[in-house]
Amino acid sequence: MKLSSASVRNITDESVSPSVLRGIIITFLFSIGLVMTRQALASHGLRIPGSSGIYWMALLLLNRHYGMGKGAGTVMGLVAGSTTWLFFSSAIGFGAGIGLVGKYFIAGFIVDLIYRKYESTWLTGVSWGGIGAAANALRFIVHAMVKTWTGTFSWALIFGKWNALGTHILFGFLGGVIAFGIVFASLSLREKLQYK
Repeated sequence: MKLSSASVRNITDESVSPSVLRGIIITFLFSIGLVMTRQALASHGLRIPGSSGIYWMALLLLNRHYGMGKGAGTVMGLVAGSTTWLFFSSAIGFGAGIGLVGKYFIAGFIVDLIYRKYESTWLTGVSWGGIGAAANALRFIVHAMVKTWTGTFSWALIFGKWNALGTHILFGFLGGVIAFGIVFASLSLREKLQYK
């Protein structure tokens, strides 16, 4: 049975629609953006545990909103984690490398798992903050577990007063709220420009 050129074109269009391809490209761009941001701020951070969650969670949530939809966070986590390991941290060894990818993966997976669709309400802003807090906290827990497994982590030092976990939750929450604010501001600006 021969397929006409029109049939082949329809199958191709249904397989990879422009919107799907656009979402995939956006997700990969956000992934590389996270890697580059991490590298650029590696030596200029706040030096407070979890402070990188401000940009981590903001980028993950923006990607989930603008990117390929379901699974965007998980894909971004895997791509960003693998890229960081292969190109910037290849000397850390296999176990630590898997841990590095793992903490990227778990953050993206949690964002996908409990993501709340954007609505221009304060409740969505709070929920995006909560998503960022949960993802950043679990990123830290995975990191701590791997460090313990490889024998380079002191639970007593980090969890002595639960400060590190608390700051991860705080900065993750701020990252989620910032992502909400960016989407809210961009939509408001677009609406104003349309009615000018």
